[in-house]
Amino acid sequence: MVRFRLVREPLVIDTDFRVRDMNSTMINWFGDQRGNICYESIAGNDALCSHCKLQDVIVQGKTIHYRPSAPDGRVFDVVAVPIETPECTFKLEIIYDITEREEAKFKLLETNNQLEKSLTEIKELSASLESRVQQQTMEIQQNYHRLEQKKQEIEKKNIALQVLVDQQRGTREELAQQMAIRLKKLVYPYLELLREDVKDDQKNECLSVLRMHLDSVMKPIDEKLYNPGWQLTPREVLAADLVRQGKSTRDIGKMLNISPRTAERYRNNIRKKIGLNNRKTSLHAYLNSMF
Repeated sequence: MVRFRLVREPLVIDTDFRVRDMNSTMINWFGDQRGNICYESIAGNDALCSHCKLQDVIVQGKTIHYRPSAPDGRVFDVVAVPIETPECTFKLEIIYDITEREEAKFKLLETNNQLEKSLTEIKELSASLESRVQQQTMEIQQNYHRLEQKKQEIEKKNIALQVLVDQQRGTREELAQQMAIRLKKLVYPYLELLREDVKDDQKNECLSVLRMHLDSVMKPIDEKLYNPGWQLTPREVLAADLVRQGKSTRDIGKMLNISPRTAERYRNNIRKKIGLNNRKTSLHAYLNSMF
């Protein structure tokens, strides 16, 4: 709270600018100047004070409110009132010392200016940060789109690569099947015939070892070429392969060194095991459709 002091006794000035009376506070401030010219003794001026209202108060009879400053920097709030007596007319001033209040007002104004300046700086900083955030957000979105494009490109390449891998796998499987077919067509029948014709135990042992190694190579291929649900015997597998090649029952008998009746029995067993009960359906065509 700003405190200000009320001068309880009036300062009285005549029309000739002489101090007629002073209260104790004024005397304490400026010394006893009664009888002296006010603007010389109190204000320290050689001429009338610029803020002097004596003529307006006395001549025009106005009550005037103004705020003069003292040489030492103090500020006063003054109410000047004209007083008429039978003897003369003089000016009565009621004075408040508002120096502290004005200083507080100035500090408040200065603080307000600083706050406004700080607020402006905060707004500018906020705008700058918002701009940076928007720019960074835009950069993140652009990077995200670029990553999405690269991801799509990689996915397309992966799909193309997978197609190539599948094609190569299919090619390998096809080659393996062709190899298995050729082995069964060109090697196995003659290997079996050799085993039946060779009487030497040592040679038969060599043929058995050869057959064992061929079987180990052919096992994964056989699992794909021949349905395990059929449960064909090795001799029936050979017979089925010869039927698929278009060999007659007589040819099969000769190649497998068996009688035509046995070869026919193989054909019948193959039909039963693969579920081909319709005699009108060609076993040769059916086996070729399977492989």
